[in-house]
Amino acid sequence: MSHSRVQAPGRTRVAEEHFQLFHDSRRKGAGRRGEHPDVASGGAAELKPPATARACAHADPPSTNDVPEDALHVAHHPGNDTLVGHIVDDDGDLLRLAEFEDAGHRPQCTSYTGLMDTISRFPIPDLDALPGDIRSRIVAIQEKSGFIPNVFLAWAHRPDEFRAFFAYHDALLEKQGGLSKAEREMIVVATSALNQCHYCVIAHGAILRIRAKQPLLADQVAVNYLNAELTARQRGMLDFAVKVAARSHEVGDADFAKLHALGITDEDIWDIGAITALFALSNRMANLMALRPNDEFYLMGRVPAAKPA
Repeated sequence: MSHSRVQAPGRTRVAEEHFQLFHDSRRKGAGRRGEHPDVASGGAAELKPPATARACAHADPPSTNDVPEDALHVAHHPGNDTLVGHIVDDDGDLLRLAEFEDAGHRPQCTSYTGLMDTISRFPIPDLDALPGDIRSRIVAIQEKSGFIPNVFLAWAHRPDEFRAFFAYHDALLEKQGGLSKAEREMIVVATSALNQCHYCVIAHGAILRIRAKQPLLADQVAVNYLNAELTARQRGMLDFAVKVAARSHEVGDADFAKLHALGITDEDIWDIGAITALFALSNRMANLMALRPNDEFYLMGRVPAAKPA
């Protein structure tokens, strides 16, 4: 197969280099899981931004100093002296990942690399062989976040199913009104823990920490939501979600009445059930694939940035 280098319209030079490194590392199989290919070979990583530190996912992103204090979250990366951070928007959505040196917090770009064979039991297709719409979506995610969540690469093995799965995912998880985006992620984490889905608990736990702006909440919900710091409405929501996940045949009018008393509407109830049902599929597929969470997810949203003195 020939491997042509195709640059997506509007992609920045650095993002294009990152994307190509990811693509090349897959073909060469260089490095251990999560390593930059140059690091794995003993050399120095090539993608070092200038001292002014442009983040890799944007053509002209704000500097660290331009980001509101509550939008920048950083955590120590184990084994080195850098901080791994992410910048979120007003809705708690991830804008990008970056690395910061302890001294001066100078951002450096991160890239997704590693052996693709460790992502899934099933083949991971070459990126340049994917249908244009799927490749464009993966490129956009990489540019926005600074890495590619493995779930997108794994589902790309079946393009029609990729489209169907993520269309329903977006319709439920990105929906405005009713349940908040953080509450939708609570449902994912609680029911994924019940289904013992490693990938979804880790990945959506990270998203929950960011969207709820509560670094402890995701772990609480994953281990035992009954002891988590939730409102009565949120606990009732998760009670119902867990019942749908484990005993959907027992759902009855009394359950609806309890939810109505908490201010949860029939449309919200549909969303609770639909998210639970979608992730029943997602959890089982992730376990079937042996889908591996990206290392980046483990640190996201855990430690807020220190406020300047």
